[in-house]
Amino acid sequence: MAFRDEFSFTLAEIAAQLGGDVLGDKQTRISRVAALGSAGEGDIAFLSNPKFRGQLAACHASAVILRADAAADFSGACIVTANPYAYYARVASLLNPYEAGFSGVHPSAALESTVPASAAIGPHVSIGKGVRLGEGVVINAGCVIGDGAAIGDGSVLYPRVTVYHHCQIGQRCIIHAGAVICGDHRRVCAGRAGDARESGAAQPSGRRSLARSRDGLAAGWPGGAPRAERTALAAGIIRGCRGSEIYPC
Repeated sequence: MAFRDEFSFTLAEIAAQLGGDVLGDKQTRISRVAALGSAGEGDIAFLSNPKFRGQLAACHASAVILRADAAADFSGACIVTANPYAYYARVASLLNPYEAGFSGVHPSAALESTVPASAAIGPHVSIGKGVRLGEGVVINAGCVIGDGAAIGDGSVLYPRVTVYHHCQIGQRCIIHAGAVICGDHRRVCAGRAGDARESGAAQPSGRRSLARSRDGLAAGWPGGAPRAERTALAAGIIRGCRGSEIYPC
C-alpha cells in the first residue's frame, strides 16, 4: 500500500519529534491513528488501560503505542512511552495538522496591537492593546482578544472565542468555538497530569472534556472535571498546558 509522504511518518520520525522508544522496525510507516480493534496496515493504535491488553494479540495495526510492561504482548513494532494516551493524541495532531485556509489579516479585523506576519486573523476579529501573538497563530472569525493577553506559537482559536484581558495561552493550544478564557492574571500553561482514558475511538474524543492535552501534561477529564476543578474553572482559573484543547462548558 502506498502512502502520501506529506501525511505519513516512519516510527523513527515520530519518535524524533515526540520522544519515546521504538521497538521493532523503525522504518514502519504510519499514516493514520485507529483503535486497537479496527487498526490495520499503516495505522497506529494505543494501549493505556490494562483491561484492553488482551486485544494486542489480535491487533493488526502497523504499530502500537504502549507502556514498557505491555510491549511483549504485541508482535509488531511499537513505541514505548509512560503516557500512551497523551502520546496518541500528539501523533493524531502530527498526522492531521490544522490548515487555516486563509492567511494574513482580514480587512474587517480590528487590531490595536501588532501581529506577526505569520499569523492568520479572520473576519471581525478584535485584538486589544498590548496583545502578544506567537508565530503561526490562527484566530478565526469573531474572536475577541482582550488587552494584554498572550497567545503562544502555533495556537489555534476557532470562531467566537473570547480571551479576557491579561490571560495567557501556551504554545500549540486549540481553543474551540465559543469558549471563554477569563480571569485576572490566569494562565493556560504548566498544567498537571490528567486522568485520561481509552474510548475505543479512532481519534481522541469527548466534548465534555474541559481541557485536553496534545503535549502530554494533560488537564483533561473525559468524564467531566472533578468538583474542585469545576469550581476553579467557574472562577476563571483554567489550568491547561502547552498543547491543550479547551472546549466551551
